[in-house]
Amino acid sequence: MQARLFASLILLCCTAPAFANTCKVEVESDDAMKFNTGEIQIKADCTEVNLTLKHTGKLPVTAMGHNWVLTKSSDFRSVAIAGGKATPDDSYLPKGDARVIASTKLVGGGESVTIT
Repeated sequence: MQARLFASLILLCCTAPAFANTCKVEVESDDAMKFNTGEIQIKADCTEVNLTLKHTGKLPVTAMGHNWVLTKSSDFRSVAIAGGKATPDDSYLPKGDARVIASTKLVGGGESVTIT
């Protein structure tokens, strides 16, 4: 009996870190090119992050589409400049740019998109 209990405790100890802690973040944008936050903080115990970009405006993606892009701080400006040369079909991002850590597609008014 003690051997089974001990084996069960060892299994519990070894499998506990396998539980994912998925944290959810929502960022809103509008037709005035404004986001509802200037900073996103993620708790250290998050093993995964689901980010939802919600366009609260009314204009279509062709007129006022928004996306969300994660880069290193040092890469922000150069990625933004390169994105300005890209097309809406590419969500205003250079194709295959290794400086882009994560990004959403463009969304228009009333639309949202979630990435992990």
